Formats: sequence, structure tokens, C-alpha cells
Amino acid sequence: MPIFAQQFIDSKRNNVLNNLKHYLAAILAFSIWGTFSLVLKPLHSYASSDILFYRVFSCALIMSLVSILFKREKLKQNLNYFKYISKKAKRKTIIVNVGSSILLTANWFSFIYVMNHVSVRATSVAYLVCPLSQQFWLILY
Repeated sequence: MPIFAQQFIDSKRNNVLNNLKHYLAAILAFSIWGTFSLVLKPLHSYASSDILFYRVFSCALIMSLVSILFKREKLKQNLNYFKYISKKAKRKTIIVNVGSSILLTANWFSFIYVMNHVSVRATSVAYLVCPLSQQFWLILY
């Protein structure tokens, strides 16, 4: 078999394997989302604020541990960068981080509240429609 034919076959095989990974990831994502309500139903008896506190606390703890254990060098670089930027840039950075934290917490709370007190279907539709509508409005503006 000529070398170019073998290269063509190898490239096709690699494309199939790469596509297979993407298809499996998509199927897994929908499977996880589809079974998500089975995990959240037992949490129905807990208050939404309790679930939110646990989620914020555990995420902060996990991200801190990951930063300290695995991203120590990058953490030092970021702290040095923050130390040497101007007061105006520091203030802007803090405002952006606090603002995004508040928005993320509100997003999590609304998700948890609707999941616990309204319905799983409403939550699923909202999480499908909202990003699509945001993209639509971003395209217009």
C-alpha cells in the first residue's frame, strides 16, 4: 500500500476517534443532566439557603485547595501582580470579582430554589432557554 494511502487511513481513523470522544461527551452530559433530578429530589426537604451555603462553602474550599496544592506558582504570580498594580486597577479587580460572585450566587440560588420549590422541568427549560436568548440578544447588539 502506498504511504499516502496509509496516512489517509490513519487520519480518518484519528478523526473517527476524536469524533467518538465528542459524541461520548455529549451523551454523558445529557445523561448526567437527565439523572440530575434523582439526586436533587432527596434535597427537597432542606432549605434552599442551606444548600446554597453548602455549595458556596464546598466550592470555596475545593478551589482553595486546588490553588494551594496544584497551582501554587500561578497563585504567587497573581498575588505579586495584584500587589504591584495601581489602586484604581485593584479597586476595579475587586469590584469585578465581588460583582461576579454575587451574580453567580444569585444564579445558584435561583437554580436551587426553582429546583426545590417549582419543578425540575421548569429549571431545565430555564437553563436551556436563558443562554440561547442571551446569545440571541448579544448577536443583535
